[in-house]
Amino acid sequence: MPGSGSGSAPAPSGMIASGFSYVNRHPKCKMLSYVRTAIGIFTVLVIYSSAMSSLLTVTAFPIGIYLVVIGIPTCMLEFGVIIRMCCGTEGPLCKVFALVLGFDRWQRGCLYIVFAVVCFLPSISTMSGKMAGIFLLITGILYVVKTFQKKKVPTYVPDLSAHSVP
Repeated sequence: MPGSGSGSAPAPSGMIASGFSYVNRHPKCKMLSYVRTAIGIFTVLVIYSSAMSSLLTVTAFPIGIYLVVIGIPTCMLEFGVIIRMCCGTEGPLCKVFALVLGFDRWQRGCLYIVFAVVCFLPSISTMSGKMAGIFLLITGILYVVKTFQKKKVPTYVPDLSAHSVP
């Protein structure tokens, strides 16, 4: 309805609205998904390598423990798609894991950014801890941007009642 402010266009002639679909706002947005996945997996590797090097240094032990602890949920979130392919969707454990996979976009981005803040605290930070923090920040920002990557567009199907023969 023009002028209604609803933001939806009227259906083309001979068509009826059948729902919505999500499409990328720009063709380059498809590449953003691959970049985000690659950086996310690399972030997990950086977190665990930083944790191991920090645990071997007595003075950096606290940041090492912290990195091991945040590495567990980060690993589960980043490798969630692979785990879901192996697990499927049936069974109680798989349904619980579906909740973990639902924790996406800005929620995951904010979690990663909060995780990163501790990596920069002067009292416990190390160079490897700061590297993990930088990658957590980058990954967090990419997940916040994911919120704006796709747009909702209406889908249409032919209106068969308009073409029916008596």
